[in-house]
Amino acid sequence: MTDYKVKRRLFLFSAALLILLAFAACREKPQVTRVGAEILGQEEQEEIKRDRKEYKEETALGELYYQGVRLPYSEYNQTLYLTVMEGQRLKPEEFLVEGRSDMPDFSAAFEEFPEDEELVEAVREGKEYRLLFYTGEYYKECRLVFTGMPVMDITFSDETDGDYTIVHITMQSGALDGGRVEESDARMRIRGGVSRNYPKLGFKLKLFEQDGEKNRIKREVSLLGMRRSDTWNLSALYADDTKIRDKVAIDLWAQMSSETIPFSEAFGTRMEYVEVVMNGQHMGIYGLLEPIDEQQLGITEGGEDGMYEYYYKKEGEAVVPEEAFLFDSVDEKVPLKEEDAPDMQIAGLELKNGNGHSARVAWEPVRGYMAMVREQDFSSESLKLLDLDNVADVWIYIQAIAGVDNRVKNLYYCAKVVDGDYRLYFIPWDMDMTWGNETDETSPTLQSYYTYPADHIMNWSPATQMIAEDAGGIRSVIQERWKELRKDVLSDKAVTSAMEEQDRYIRSSGAFDRDRERWEDSPHAKSTAQITDYAVQRLHALDSYILDQDFPDL
Repeated sequence: MTDYKVKRRLFLFSAALLILLAFAACREKPQVTRVGAEILGQEEQEEIKRDRKEYKEETALGELYYQGVRLPYSEYNQTLYLTVMEGQRLKPEEFLVEGRSDMPDFSAAFEEFPEDEELVEAVREGKEYRLLFYTGEYYKECRLVFTGMPVMDITFSDETDGDYTIVHITMQSGALDGGRVEESDARMRIRGGVSRNYPKLGFKLKLFEQDGEKNRIKREVSLLGMRRSDTWNLSALYADDTKIRDKVAIDLWAQMSSETIPFSEAFGTRMEYVEVVMNGQHMGIYGLLEPIDEQQLGITEGGEDGMYEYYYKKEGEAVVPEEAFLFDSVDEKVPLKEEDAPDMQIAGLELKNGNGHSARVAWEPVRGYMAMVREQDFSSESLKLLDLDNVADVWIYIQAIAGVDNRVKNLYYCAKVVDGDYRLYFIPWDMDMTWGNETDETSPTLQSYYTYPADHIMNWSPATQMIAEDAGGIRSVIQERWKELRKDVLSDKAVTSAMEEQDRYIRSSGAFDRDRERWEDSPHAKSTAQITDYAVQRLHALDSYILDQDFPDL
């Protein structure tokens, strides 16, 4: 047989084999059909519905895609969500609908579609655009909402990992990150203290990917223009009547700390709003927050001058005796822990890093601090152990926002190496109970609103004791810093404008109204009138107190 005939037979055999494999693959994996959406008026849609049965399964009849991204669908209100940017132009045919091969003649049609100039108004008003999915046998009515806020779609798997559920996230960033779409697998669990009592829960996300051997490894991603990280927090904002307290307070601290803290760009957390759809349910507005960790606090991996830096999360107000820091031996180590196991705790603080380090060394900054507080030796010891500018800034900050929860908890302590020795810095976080809100166990949200006296000066150790003794001339430091901040960051106009700007954003995006409809028992203020009025009263009361040369007794 000639080489030509052999090659021809091999070619024909290979072609036949490929056809058989392709046919088998088609049988194993049903093909999908994607078609562009069209516009059909109400009468035409009614005619389609008359000839078909309504699809009543708790899933979408089909899926809607825009620029290759599957849009999240909320079953309870039968609504799809798309983040749009100002000035963006949309066409119905750009929306592709996907149906299964076992449902032939799959189509979708809008009853109407916004013109370019109508889109901004549609976003602000939360207008819903009816969308009819239909096949030769079934139809299902849905709605499409255009939102001006980023949307995170979280879909659950059946797999768990300890307290975590394995999920997949898709983030439509919108204007915050140039319209970028980010997808990732993640582990997710419930987080929060008091907020666990609310029907709308907060969550922690840990992003991961799989290596060549199917092992899960951390996946660091930048979301909404914030830093690259594998760990993210979702704050539910349920108890806040304005939904802006955390955001405005976080931004204020970032502005203040950037002027006095040299260790990192954000000596604390940062937050952006996101509208969440979770496992087919619209969940409303959340705050997506960066974690407070070694990277955020500028902690170097190898230590400075042979000294490692540590950070601690404050959980209580305990001042413990010296015996608490007497470890079993000088060689006792900070216990190695598995991920998400409890941290080592002493004196109302959790040690967040330093696994395997000397326990005596890792806790020495806190031991010295507790000794100072216990012995009330602020005049000399505070200047060795603390940064005067940081103490002044945190005291001013807690007073300015009326951060009732940041006095006892909701602070991080960070032991930085400065001039060859440890110095403690304070970092506030979780600023939901601010600007007049305080604990009220009789309230469904466990808070009362605008009840904390606007002219009351809060006690916060160590600043209260240092002010009483004028340790290091802290009164003058606070007074000069206050005058400086009142010119810009903490001026009446800057604070109220920040509140109004965030309020305008969450309302004009349409997300505020959708959150109110979703969570009827969550408070939703009609405007910023109360919070801005309280903020101005608070700042003026502090003017009177701080600028008094004698600093009246607290």
